[in-house]
Amino acid sequence: MGSKNEFKILSPTAILGYGFPEASFEKGISYNPDLIAVDGGSVDPEPYYLGSGDSFTSRIAVKNDLSCILKEAIPKKIPVVIGSCGGAGAQPHLDWCYNIVKEVLFELNLNAKIALISADIEKEYIYKK
Repeated sequence: MGSKNEFKILSPTAILGYGFPEASFEKGISYNPDLIAVDGGSVDPEPYYLGSGDSFTSRIAVKNDLSCILKEAIPKKIPVVIGSCGGAGAQPHLDWCYNIVKEVLFELNLNAKIALISADIEKEYIYKK
């Protein structure tokens, strides 16, 4: 166990849905992380996905990553944080990812507290600025 000032974060992949070796993830879990954090988006695909509400990652791949993460995190009470859900982080992307999380929890017979933080900015506010 580390010092009281130590806070260990496991980030299994660069982007949720890009996959990761399960053996590497299991090795990371063996260090008893305090948090599992993963980004769900990127600016690399440019603004199309933000405006369209689509994800640039595959639903199947995101679900696979989440299944692996949640089946380890929840029983061990390790919080999981996903940034920019669904690729761009707008409300449709957040909803898309949330639905996948609920499906994974149901299939794995797990329960979890979930907090959703929307980062959408009202169009009217943008127009005024």
